[in-house]
Amino acid sequence: MNKILLVDIDTATLNTFSDLLKKQSVNIEILTAGNAREVPNIISGVKINMILIDLKMPDNDDLEFLGYMSRDYPKIPVVVITAFGTPEIEGKIRALETCHYYEKPVDLIAISEKIFEELGVVAGIGGQIHGIALSSFLQMSEMEKTTCRLKIKSEQDVGYLYLLKGELIAAETGLQQGNDAAYEIISWDNAVIEIEKSEQKKKREIKMPLMNILMEGLRIKDDREAEKAKEKTADATAAPELKAEQKKAPPQTKQEGEKAAPAEPSKAKSGVTEDTEKVSDATKALKRKRFVAVVAGLSATIAVVVMGGMVWVHIVKPKLVEKEFQEVLIEVGSKSSLEEKENILQDYIDSHEQNKYTLEAKTKIKEIFHLIQERDFEAVENQISKLPVDKNFRAKVTEIYSAYLDKFSAGIRADDIKKRISEIQSVVGENDYEEIKKINPNEYETRVTLYQAYLKDHPKGKYRGEVQKLITDISEMYYQYVKKEISVCDKDKDWGRCIELCDKYIVSYLNSRKLSEIKGLRNSMYARNVIKGFEEEISRKGSEYQAARKVYIDYLNANPNSTARDAIRAELKKINKKIREKNAWEKI
Repeated sequence: MNKILLVDIDTATLNTFSDLLKKQSVNIEILTAGNAREVPNIISGVKINMILIDLKMPDNDDLEFLGYMSRDYPKIPVVVITAFGTPEIEGKIRALETCHYYEKPVDLIAISEKIFEELGVVAGIGGQIHGIALSSFLQMSEMEKTTCRLKIKSEQDVGYLYLLKGELIAAETGLQQGNDAAYEIISWDNAVIEIEKSEQKKKREIKMPLMNILMEGLRIKDDREAEKAKEKTADATAAPELKAEQKKAPPQTKQEGEKAAPAEPSKAKSGVTEDTEKVSDATKALKRKRFVAVVAGLSATIAVVVMGGMVWVHIVKPKLVEKEFQEVLIEVGSKSSLEEKENILQDYIDSHEQNKYTLEAKTKIKEIFHLIQERDFEAVENQISKLPVDKNFRAKVTEIYSAYLDKFSAGIRADDIKKRISEIQSVVGENDYEEIKKINPNEYETRVTLYQAYLKDHPKGKYRGEVQKLITDISEMYYQYVKKEISVCDKDKDWGRCIELCDKYIVSYLNSRKLSEIKGLRNSMYARNVIKGFEEEISRKGSEYQAARKVYIDYLNANPNSTARDAIRAELKKINKKIREKNAWEKI
């Protein structure tokens, strides 16, 4: 016996397909699996001749499973159906020699033919189906979007129903066409269904929904049964009346001159009463039977309505809801933008009452939202990687990361972003230290400048000890460099730059034995620089000695602790002497 394993097939399709296969061949056994992960365990213990799998959302795991089947079980054909295929996925599946690809909506008849072809079984595809009501079969065909022609046989008549993707588009029986033919066929008792090769009318004749057609057909069937019951009741009522008439004496013709026979009043009266009672009983029986027929008709109508409601609630409506959600997923899959996918799913949730599909939509929105966060996180990292690590680096990076946190404050990458913000200073410190190592060893001034900048900017920096050692290692060389530059400054009378060199030495070498000397040189240059400035100011104003004297005195009053104090006092002595000499000359 051939064993066919149906994997992850919904209940309605499973029942229809199983019945279809079993009706075509008695040499078929149907096994089921909830998902692809169960298949290896099943095929390891049972000889499976073919697998039919419905891929809900094909991903790498599904493709790996199909590759595994093609590689390790090449003798087991696999029929793959899916509503979410793409050209890329279809190409990968078709490339596997043992796999046969079908995209939903599928033609169950075509798949059945493929299965029996692969199994080498002679099957009656298109044969008769028993045990399924025509109305139920049509509803299941609508759910599965089957395209075929149905040949319907009753005890006396033959009709045809044409299905296109599950929709009833045409019907014919005898001289009837369209809706009337469909009503007639559906009303037949004990109908036998034969599925024939896919065939369709070129012109749609039926535009009514299937449920309306089924209800009308079943109503006609009920009316027909009620009429038959009424006829039987009438026949049963007429029989006693006929018998009563037959019991009456035949009329006799009175001959002329012949005396009438004496009447028998007691017997005649008794006969009339008996006949009257029989008619009354027959009438009562007829009324009772009519009442029973009416009740039966009403009961049948109520049963049809209830059955239709149950079919709608438990079969049709769930399928329609599922179909709508599958269409939403197809639309989601067609969009390249994650935001568009998210909006489509959110619109579906907002427009529907909560059910398992809205919950699934919420789950998918969460997955998409995670993808959006990951995408934006990668964009942020890429943007930051292109920034130069300079004095503005920390501010720019903090701004970019803060914008991400404002958008995804409780996102999956929030902790990572906060950690990276705390590590910005370390990144800058790492970069600054790398820049320090690239400096020319003979550029003492640049080296000391960068060393001091690193210590200032990174008070807890990873390489603080190494930088301090570098400063110590060049203390003597930097001292000689400062001394040499001071002579140049004296010559050019440009003491400002040399004052900066001295300040850097003083900050870097607080414990140096040459610190006092450098401070003295620095103060001397500072005083000369201040006096130089005063001289230039006095020269521009053309001031006399009294005015120059006031400039110096004002400076000392404003800066009593200035390192240029002694030098300025010395200049004041010179000015006072010149003032005295001028006064003496004027007296002479």
